[in-house]
Order: sequence, then structure tokens, then C-alpha cells
Amino acid sequence: MSVFKFSLEQVLRYRKQLEEQAMQRFAQAVQARDKRLREKEELGRRLAESREKLADPTLLDADERWLITGYVTALVHDIDLARQDLLVLEETVDKARADLTQKARDRKLLERLREKQANRHKLAENHKEQQNYDDIATIRFMPPAI
Repeated sequence: MSVFKFSLEQVLRYRKQLEEQAMQRFAQAVQARDKRLREKEELGRRLAESREKLADPTLLDADERWLITGYVTALVHDIDLARQDLLVLEETVDKARADLTQKARDRKLLERLREKQANRHKLAENHKEQQNYDDIATIRFMPPAI
């Protein structure tokens, strides 16, 4: 019985490698997005704290009030920048996800082709083996020549 050899094995290995690289890019994009999201949430928390301080006029004198108002303005600006960054990072995540999906499809396509070829090879080998058994049985049980 001959051994099955997939002629596109190197291509399949290359596609697996491309899929792994796409998976790494996707993970990095998700990680960057999550980090920026945490930063935005932290800025939002600081903004809420600063606005609480501004809400109580008895605790602050004019100079502190002016400083906190400037700080609040800077925080609002930073939050806007974080929102814009998050939009860009979401796009990056979506592109990386689409790329990963395409790479996985390409790999799976070749794997299915390999499985089909392996099944055809196995059936052909089984057919040859059965033919050999039939030939042997025919020769063995032939009536003796007179």
C-alpha cells in the first residue's frame, strides 16, 4: 500500500503560518483598543471627580476653581481624542478580524482538499487491495486443469 502524499503540503503550511500571523495582528489590535478604552474610562473617572469638586463652591477658592476648570477642559479634550483613537482602533480590529477570517478560510479550503484527496487515495488503495484478493481467490479456487 502506497503512502498518501499531499502535493500542496508546503502551501498548506504557508497558509497556516499566514493565519498565525493574522491572529497575532488581531490580538495586538484588540489589546491596543482595550488599553485605550481603559485610558478613556480613567479619564472619565477623573473628569467626574473634578466636576464633583467644582460642584461644591464652599470647598474651593477662586484660584483652585480656575485650576480645576482648566483641568476639566483638558480632560474633556483628552476624552475626545481618546474617542477618536478608539474609532480608528475599532477599524483596525475589524480589518484584522476580516483578514484573520480570510486566512482561516484559505487554510480550511486546502485542508478540505487534502482530506478529499486522502479519502480518494484510500479508496483507490482499498480497491487495488480488494482486486488483489479477488485475483488470489480466483486463482486458488480454479478447478484443476485436466
